[in-house]
Amino acid sequence: IWKFSWKKFVFLFDATEFFTYRAYGAGGLTSKWKNVLKRLETASEEEYKLAVLEADGMLDQSLRRMGFAGDTVTDRLEKVSTGIITNLPEIRQANAIRNNIVHDPNYRLTLSEARRII
Repeated sequence: IWKFSWKKFVFLFDATEFFTYRAYGAGGLTSKWKNVLKRLETASEEEYKLAVLEADGMLDQSLRRMGFAGDTVTDRLEKVSTGIITNLPEIRQANAIRNNIVHDPNYRLTLSEARRII
């Protein structure tokens, strides 16, 4: 049984979920999410922008893990239906604002807008 690495992974996957009462890999996302929320507590527009970029990166990682193909988050979001993600229009709008942050250095982001996006 232990000869193949995927069986070790499956066993580790199941055992971790059973003993921690959380989905496998959720601990890493939880700490990343806490960092995003911590950035919103500062009074710096740059930190708000970084929080939006990190949250978009987490979305990208989640979409890739779910098996959606594409080069960018926008490409992956085109393949998602509202049956999978119920607030898909809001997520697309948040991704468009993320693209504005990246491509326009003069883009202004307020705390209330950053919270709404996140």
